[in-house]
Amino acid sequence: MSPLIEMRMSLQFATLGSLRTPYIGLLWSKLRDRYFQGIEQPPIPPVFETFGGPPNAGVPQLNIQFNAPVPRIVFEGNDAGMYLHVQQDRLMLVWSRYPTEQPYPGYEAMRDRFASEIRVVQDFLEAENLGEIQPNQCELVYINALLLPGDAAVHEHLDRVTPLWQPIDTGLPFESAHMLNRYIISSGGKPTGRLHTSFSPAVLTATGEPNYQLEIVARCRPEGVAIASAFATFDEAHDLIGRAFKGVTSSTVRASGGD
Repeated sequence: MSPLIEMRMSLQFATLGSLRTPYIGLLWSKLRDRYFQGIEQPPIPPVFETFGGPPNAGVPQLNIQFNAPVPRIVFEGNDAGMYLHVQQDRLMLVWSRYPTEQPYPGYEAMRDRFASEIRVVQDFLEAENLGEIQPNQCELVYINALLLPGDAAVHEHLDRVTPLWQPIDTGLPFESAHMLNRYIISSGGKPTGRLHTSFSPAVLTATGEPNYQLEIVARCRPEGVAIASAFATFDEAHDLIGRAFKGVTSSTVRASGGD
């Protein structure tokens, strides 16, 4: 079985200050044939990949708001495992394997559905004179639970999970490791974003199985503010993540269902 347990497509855009909670409630009337309820959550802070400046400039930058935030509404899909997040500066479509164990529908299906939902939101914004979506960051996230067949002590064997890790003899028993790597994404010779890979020891809540959670994030600035430019960026990010997965995972992991 594929190790993929979650996939997220997120479109960040210039803040729509007029898109407050009552309007998001009205938006639900356009979506409720596919989403049966909405739940309030704190908004996700805007994140930008920045370049140049001080040494820590490569860390994704969070913009903090000091006024009372408008909640993020998470619409739960009629088809189990699908969620649409709506807030003033972000739309996000999420598939999660657990707790329903619904199979991953595939990138193309996720892409098509997200494009359809964005069109619904765009039409609603236009009808209510609330502004328009102007993308400034595209984010694609894949989260995998990596297991080693027949090895319950996977946390002690990160070197069997990824070729990026080599054990070092310190005279002490190795327990586990956290590892984060960043790679620059460029277009036309200029940096436009980053690809992040992280390995963290985890336990699958649904099964109790110890694993290394591999999260691969591609976050990029689209070439323009058109939605078509954003989806071209998503497509490029998907290709990059596919290559990255093969590069950072071991043949043992891939042979157990990771390809």
